[in-house]
Amino acid sequence: MKEHTDGVTFTCTFKNINNIKCLKSFKRKSEMKKHRNEHEEIVYTCDWCSKSFANKQKLKYHFKSHDEKESPYSCVVCSKSFVSNDRLNAHLFTHATYPCDQCSQTFPTTFGLKKHQQSSYQCNRCKQCSRLFGNRKALNRHVIKHMKTLEYPCNQCPVSFSTYKEMAKHLLKHM
Repeated sequence: MKEHTDGVTFTCTFKNINNIKCLKSFKRKSEMKKHRNEHEEIVYTCDWCSKSFANKQKLKYHFKSHDEKESPYSCVVCSKSFVSNDRLNAHLFTHATYPCDQCSQTFPTTFGLKKHQQSSYQCNRCKQCSRLFGNRKALNRHVIKHMKTLEYPCNQCPVSFSTYKEMAKHLLKHM
């Protein structure tokens, strides 16, 4: 198969993020295709913050995050602006300071933490003492403690336990 033709060139017509064509010419079609593939592997980088994107549409959408007029959602912690409420909420987690004592997930506000705990653990709340548990299995283990008699008293303090294992673990606190 003859690829080279006298006087005929193969031109790359790839357009970059600014809609500018490459227009580099090649004598062989295979060389032009190889060159074009190099364009396809380009990662689009934001000139403002150096974030990289796989395609120019995602980069264009990202550019809006740098335009305050286009970014009506502002972070209450650092005043950074965002194009959508979803992006603002995702950003807020970078400032998270309120950890959940059940799963160690952190939240940027006490409201967010309380909402998480109510939705995640309400069904895992002990009806006798209102303690919350991360899962049903932990709650069930706990509820059994309310039902059992406390047969294993600590010899160091007035606390008693329903299992020997719990009492032995507790004794370590006295050492």
